[in-house]
Amino acid sequence: MGITVFLTFGNHDYYKAENYAFDYSNNVVIFNSEVQTKNITTKKGLPVDIVGFSYVQNHITKKISCKTFQKYQKNHYTIGMIHGALATSDINQDNYAPFEIADLIKKNYHYYALGHIHKREIVSQRPLAVYSGNLQGRHINESGQKGCYLVTVDEQTFETNLTFIQTGQIIFDKLVVKLDQVTDIQRLQDKIEKALDLITVQQMKMVKLVIQNSQFLSLNAKEIINQTNLLDEISQNIDYSVILYDVELEVNHKIDMTEIDEIYFEEAKDSLLNQTIVSEKLRPLLKKYLPVEQLIDHPNDLTKQVQQLVQLELSEAVTRSEESED
Repeated sequence: MGITVFLTFGNHDYYKAENYAFDYSNNVVIFNSEVQTKNITTKKGLPVDIVGFSYVQNHITKKISCKTFQKYQKNHYTIGMIHGALATSDINQDNYAPFEIADLIKKNYHYYALGHIHKREIVSQRPLAVYSGNLQGRHINESGQKGCYLVTVDEQTFETNLTFIQTGQIIFDKLVVKLDQVTDIQRLQDKIEKALDLITVQQMKMVKLVIQNSQFLSLNAKEIINQTNLLDEISQNIDYSVILYDVELEVNHKIDMTEIDEIYFEEAKDSLLNQTIVSEKLRPLLKKYLPVEQLIDHPNDLTKQVQQLVQLELSEAVTRSEESED
């Protein structure tokens, strides 16, 4: 029959009969919405109990308690499968089968296979309770190596060990370049290429460039970054396995509004809040946040970048005003 697969449906792919109008092969064991226990015996004769459940809707707000899952049986290796999130102090945020580590420990299970968050995390050592994360990062907020865990068990002592196996073919990464003086486009490009040379490349990398203290960029450099394919030009001079796909200008100081002449501020505000200007600023940002799930999962990213753009424009307006005074 091959390898037996134990399948639970989560909040994104929750079970609806009309969406799964086909039969799974005989080696696939599916959990329904009630907590169930499935059994299998290893080739060496060890009984293994797998306890889990599936979603049939987007949210499960009911907390998972130690009473919900069956008590482990002596001489059985017991695995709990939970698609859920650690409970918080805010019940309005606990929408995904919330649970607490203390409740898991009470069951005396040997291993908990956890799903929901898209990053690797071991939330308990005894027993092992492990999020393996997702198999492939989808955007910069899912950076680093992605994969799964191979879990091996000593059938005599029940000692459990983890081995991480990388499956992601592309790694998302962030490169931060910090400016500390006025920088023209050539100096910026040299600085970026030197920083890229330090990146360890073992497989394809999608790199987002973050330029901190971007108020130090010359106006000409900012125009080139916004209007030309600077990233493409830089990419031609670096390892083919590294792809620069985005650039973010970050202002690291807050303008003290009390020091800005009100006339200049009103001038900057009027130009910034013009509907045409706002639309132009938002259009490239909205393009970046497709597919839509990235915007849904990380709504603050869009807000942050709009704030950075506004702050950068204000900084430029102040610079232009000071230059005109001179």
